[in-house]
Amino acid sequence: MSQLTARVRPVWRRRDRKDFWCLTGAISMVGLALGTLLPLTALALDRQGFSGATIGLIIAVHALGLVAAIGICEPAVQRYGARKTIEYAGLGAAATALFMQQLGNAWSLSVALFILGVLLGVVLNMVETWVNLAIPDAQRGRWLAVHCTLFTLFQLCGPLVLQCVSPARAFAVCAALMLLAWPVFRGLSQRNLSDEAPHSDRQHDWPRDLRTAPVIVISTALFALFDTLVLSLLPVYALAQGMDTPNALASASVVLAGDTALEIVVGAMADRWGRVRVHTACAAVLVGSALLLPFTIATLFWWADLFVMGGAAGGIYVLSMMACGQRFSGSHLLRMTALLGSVWGVASIAGPLVTGALMAHASRWSLPSVIGAVAATLLWALAYEQRQHPYSLELPTHV
Repeated sequence: MSQLTARVRPVWRRRDRKDFWCLTGAISMVGLALGTLLPLTALALDRQGFSGATIGLIIAVHALGLVAAIGICEPAVQRYGARKTIEYAGLGAAATALFMQQLGNAWSLSVALFILGVLLGVVLNMVETWVNLAIPDAQRGRWLAVHCTLFTLFQLCGPLVLQCVSPARAFAVCAALMLLAWPVFRGLSQRNLSDEAPHSDRQHDWPRDLRTAPVIVISTALFALFDTLVLSLLPVYALAQGMDTPNALASASVVLAGDTALEIVVGAMADRWGRVRVHTACAAVLVGSALLLPFTIATLFWWADLFVMGGAAGGIYVLSMMACGQRFSGSHLLRMTALLGSVWGVASIAGPLVTGALMAHASRWSLPSVIGAVAATLLWALAYEQRQHPYSLELPTHV
C-alpha cells in the first residue's frame, strides 16, 4: 500500500454512519438491561435460599446460551436477512425477560436464562459484525472503542436501575429496556451481511478459523476471563490479602473505570501506530500489571495498577474486534463473530472455575497468575502470527 493511499481520508457513507449510531444506541440499551437482569436473577435466587455456588452455576447457563448461538446467526441471516434477524432476536429476548417475572423456581429460571443467552448472543454477534462492516478501515480502532465504551458504561449502570425499581417490577423494566432497542433496530438499512464477501471467503469453517486467527481468539477469551474474574473474584482476592470490605468492593470499580476510560485512547493509538504494535504493548502491560498485584496490595500503587490493568484488558478486546474486521468480511466475518461469542461464553465459565480452585492452594498468586499466564499466551500468539503473516506489520491507513 502506497504512502499516498494510506493518507487519503476514507469516505464514511451516510448509510453506514447512521447504522453505526443506531446499532451503538440500541446495544447500549441492551447492555443496560443485561447489567440489570443478571444481578436481579442472582438476588432472586438468593432470596429463595440457594447457595452462592448454586447461583453461580445457574448464572453460568446464560454463558452456555452464548455458546449455543454460534450455529444460529448465519442460517438466520440467510433466511430472514440481517435486520429482521436482529429484530426477532431482540423481541424474543424482551419477551423472555418479561416471562422471567412469573418464574419461581431454579429450573425454570435456568431454562429462561439459556434461551435469553441464545437470543442475546445472536443480537450481540449480529451487531458486532454489522458495526465492523460499517466503519472505514482507517478509523476502525477509535470508533470500535466508542462503541465498546458506551456498551460498557450502560452495562455498568445496570445495578443502579435495581436501586430505583421494586423487585416485583424489575424483570418487566428489563424487558422494557430491551424493547426500547427494537424501534432503533428497525431504523437500520437493508443490508445483506452474508452477500458482502467474495465466494472464496465462504469456504472457511470454524475449526480452521480457530487455527488461523489465534490472536483474535485468545484476545477474546482473555477479556472474557478478565471481565468475569474482576466482577466475581477480585473483591474476594483483595479480602483474602487483608483488605477491608469497602476497598475490596471498590477494586472492581477501579478496574472497570480504567477499561472505560482508556478504550478510546487505545483505539486511536491503533489507528495511528498500527494495531499489532499497540496490541503487543497492551498484552505486555497486562502481564506486568497482573504480576504486580501481590506487591501493591494495601498501597496507593494498588489503585493505579488496577486502573492500568483495566485499560490494557479493555484495549485488547477492542483490538481483537479491530483485527477481526481487518481480516474477515461478509459471511466469514459473521461466522467468526459468532465463534468469538462462543469463545467468550466458554472462557466466562472456565476462568472462575480455574481461579477458584487455585485460590484454595495459592491465594496470593491465584488471580494474578491466571491473568498473567493468558496474557503471556497472547504475547506468544502475536509473535507467532507475525512470523506467519508479516504483512500485518504494514503501516495502517490513518487520517
